[in-house]
Amino acid sequence: MDEMQRIRQAAKGDKHAFAELISEHLPAVYRGILSVDGDPDLAFDHTREVFLRAWHGISLFPCDESFSQWLTELSSDVTDHAVKLNGQDMDSHEPPSRLKEAILTRIEREDGPAAWRESFRRFRFTLIALLLAGILLLMSRFGGCGEGNKPSKQPQSTPSVSQVHQVDAALKPGN
Repeated sequence: MDEMQRIRQAAKGDKHAFAELISEHLPAVYRGILSVDGDPDLAFDHTREVFLRAWHGISLFPCDESFSQWLTELSSDVTDHAVKLNGQDMDSHEPPSRLKEAILTRIEREDGPAAWRESFRRFRFTLIALLLAGILLLMSRFGGCGEGNKPSKQPQSTPSVSQVHQVDAALKPGN
């Protein structure tokens, strides 16, 4: 299964596919964050946060972007810095072996509420789209000036001279 297929599966809630994405990208994300933070404990926490955000937002992943670039942007958001390797040799800094398990455990623990929130968000979006479609359908059927709703163009009668004199007399002061 290629990366894009794993991303699509993860977006559907497949934790195994997401675990494969973590395995593939964890070392680079961890080394990038460690190069910015410099503290292995802080890099551990920030890396876990990056992958948690990725899990919660993977259904919104922009397919025209590379997954590693997307993770780099998430890393930058988490660390409040641009995550760039600054010439240091970070290849020797492997992520702690417990980091992947910590990420997956946290995902498992949050999965119930997160899945519910995502389902509710999708339901709301669908409901709003259906309501708008219904409103547009009703407007096209009953609203506006469609063929059946054009105002009639009957000639208006002009007031007679006596009617104009009556109105003028009623508007004069003292009457």
